[in-house]
Amino acid sequence: MSAEARLFVAGKWREGAAGRLEKVDPATGAAAGLVALASDADVDDALAAAAQAFGPWSATSPHERG
Repeated sequence: MSAEARLFVAGKWREGAAGRLEKVDPATGAAAGLVALASDADVDDALAAAAQAFGPWSATSPHERG
């Protein structure tokens, strides 16, 4: 089984507040890993972090962004 997925919000990895969901390989039916489930609060946090980061990010040139 692969490593568990987590949410990446505001530059940090964290668990999803809504729990986890098991991924299943449709070809074999075998467990393939876990996926973090985001709650409404997780989504709100991600949107707030994206909005805060957009100003400084958009002011950099494509070359500086890499």
